[in-house]
Amino acid sequence: MRKVLFFVLLMSLIPLVSAEEVGVNDDFIVLPLIGEINVGDMPLIVSTVLIASADGLNPCSIWVLLFLLGIIIHTKSRKKIALVGGVFLLVTASIYGLFIAGVFSILDFMEHTTWIIYLVVAIALIFGIVNVKDYFWYKKGVSFTISDKYKPRIFKQVRELMKKESTPGLVGATALMAAGIAIIELPCTAGLPLIWSGIIASADVTISYYWYLLLYVFVYLLIEIIILVSVLVSLKSFKMDEFKGRALKLIGGVLIIALGLVLLLDRTIMYSISSAFLVIIGAIVLSFLIMGVERLYSRWKK
Repeated sequence: MRKVLFFVLLMSLIPLVSAEEVGVNDDFIVLPLIGEINVGDMPLIVSTVLIASADGLNPCSIWVLLFLLGIIIHTKSRKKIALVGGVFLLVTASIYGLFIAGVFSILDFMEHTTWIIYLVVAIALIFGIVNVKDYFWYKKGVSFTISDKYKPRIFKQVRELMKKESTPGLVGATALMAAGIAIIELPCTAGLPLIWSGIIASADVTISYYWYLLLYVFVYLLIEIIILVSVLVSLKSFKMDEFKGRALKLIGGVLIIALGLVLLLDRTIMYSISSAFLVIIGAIVLSFLIMGVERLYSRWKK
């Protein structure tokens, strides 16, 4: 019944948008608030959504959020959970957005320098290969994860949050902790923003880059927003075991390698919606095939 009412309400709002507010021609769509959008940019928008969705499967960030909520949930206060979780996501998203903006600014400034693309691809491929390695040999050798030496400090900071009685004190402590963790965990997820920035910088986009960036950060946060809302509704914590973390590492690593090769060989592939889907879905399917073969091999060895 609620779904029916929502649909009726949504349909009733459509006539409120006049023909002058929304216009469509062969090249552009005009939307309220957003303005004019070039239809030719749609493949890049889809690519942004796909890459940001994959980037959102960040085991480092998800682990920290789950641990934070797992501690705060003992207060049984939805207000406190929402406040701490919301501030944490806002601060980490802001720092992540600034990091991506900085990467894009460098790439955009040096867009006519051929070697910069090769450098971006080389760095991204290193991230991708290390992430794939982590699926098979977790935290052995070079590993882009939150180092164990930082974890006692994170545990201590989270527990200290429980002692904050005043709202300003709680917000301030959460913001400081989130800022520190966001900087520590940047190596966990830097590969995909590098690739995405390279694709956008080399494209002739007509929408302001910052709309793309806002879309990227929003989609990147969606999984963690869903986690926060789920905890708020159920007042139950969730846990991420080692296998899930390794699986996310593998998916992210294969995606980075695939997108890195696309950027190196023919970046225009990501300017097509169907091709972008094929690259992303193909990388995810390959990741699951690798996991399946590895599990079968492990059982066969036993």
